[in-house]
Amino acid sequence: MKRIFALITLTIALSVISCAKKEIAQVRGPVVLKLGYEKGKHYLYETSMRVQSTVDMGGMSHTANVLNDIKYEIVPENIKGDTLDLRVTIKDVNISLRTAAGSQNLPEANILKDKSIKFRVLKNGNVIHKDSLVIDDENLKSILENMSELFTFVPDVPVKLKDTWKDSTKESVNVFALSDISVKDADTVATITLKSTFDRNTTSKRKGMEVKTEIKGTGEGKIRFSINRGIILSTEMNAGLEGTTHMKGGMAGEGMDMPMYIDQTVESKLIKEY
Repeated sequence: MKRIFALITLTIALSVISCAKKEIAQVRGPVVLKLGYEKGKHYLYETSMRVQSTVDMGGMSHTANVLNDIKYEIVPENIKGDTLDLRVTIKDVNISLRTAAGSQNLPEANILKDKSIKFRVLKNGNVIHKDSLVIDDENLKSILENMSELFTFVPDVPVKLKDTWKDSTKESVNVFALSDISVKDADTVATITLKSTFDRNTTSKRKGMEVKTEIKGTGEGKIRFSINRGIILSTEMNAGLEGTTHMKGGMAGEGMDMPMYIDQTVESKLIKEY
C-alpha cells in the first residue's frame, strides 16, 4: 500500500508544473527567449525531488518521504526552422521510500531506465507532437510523459523585466515573470519566477484497486535560462498540496478514503553538455 501511495504522490508532484496554453499578460519587449538546443549535442540534467506526504489512514497519521533522483538527457535529433525534434532519455533513476519503519527502494522505477520520449516542439516551447508511450504502470508513465512539458515557461513574444505571462490548463495555472537578467562568463542569463495553483482529479487502476485522487495546492519557483544558448540551466520548485485518495477493491476492500498532505521540493540542473 505504501509503495502504491508513494508512486501516486510522486506522479502528482511531477504534474504540478505541467502546463499548455499560453497567454501574455504584459508585453513591452525587448528580450527574446527561445529554445536553442543544438543538433549533435547532448544535454545531461540531474533532478532531485523530495516529497513528504502525510496520510490519515484508519484514524492514524502516517508520514513518508519519497526521494527521487533522475538523470535525463536531451538530444535534438532534427532542427528545421523554428521546429526541434527532441528525444529525452532517462539515463538513471532511483526512487526510495522512507518511513518510520525504515527505508526501501522502489524497484519498479527501474523500468524507466533507458526509456525515451520523443516530441516536436517549437522554439517558443509549444509542443506540437508527442509520441505515445507503452508503459503499463500509469504512474511511472506519467513521469516520462511530463518530460515533454519542460519548456512551457518560454513566452510567445519578447518580454522585459517585470513582464508576466501565463500558462493554463484545466488542472493548473502558472504565472511567470522575468525577474532578472544578468551576465556571467559572457552568457546572458534570465531568471524567471513562477507562481502556480493546482487542482487535479485522476482515476487509475493498480493491483486490482481503483484509485481516485483529488488534490489541490499552490507552488512557487524559479528557472535560470541562458538567453545566448537557449537552454535551461537550472530550475527550483516548492509546492504544498492537499487532498484525498479513495481506493476501492483489491487490498482496499469495500473502500478506503485517505486524506493527504504533500510538501515537495524539486531542484534540477544542467550537469554536462557534450
